[in-house]
Amino acid sequence: MQNPAVPQAKTNSPPYLFNQTQCWDNIRVEQFHNPAGEGDCHFEAEHTLFMSLAPRPIHYLQAQDGKVHTGLYRKGDLSIAPANTPFFARWEGEEHYLRIRLTIQFVQSVARETFEQVADRLALLPEFQFRK
Repeated sequence: MQNPAVPQAKTNSPPYLFNQTQCWDNIRVEQFHNPAGEGDCHFEAEHTLFMSLAPRPIHYLQAQDGKVHTGLYRKGDLSIAPANTPFFARWEGEEHYLRIRLTIQFVQSVARETFEQVADRLALLPEFQFRK
């Protein structure tokens, strides 16, 4: 599988203060810590979840699927970018987040095992800032 481009923070300082990655066959978990800036990403064959780890609320502007959202993200807030959906974010202040990428095949396999008959009719939708 071809690795898509990693989003680049557009700032005057180095793009990542630190970046840690763990990979398995169908799952990739990356931890980022960035200065204020902006970035975009587009993964054709992977669904992407973003989870805020910032100790203090941080203001974000996000755009995907023709929609724009602004808000204060707190530790634990999530966003979802389905596969082949361009995602843009701009943040004010130092951000700290997890990016979890799941292959389409993995998500479809889990859906088939979990929902059996309706798995082929399920779709992952873009979502801004939600918390479980």
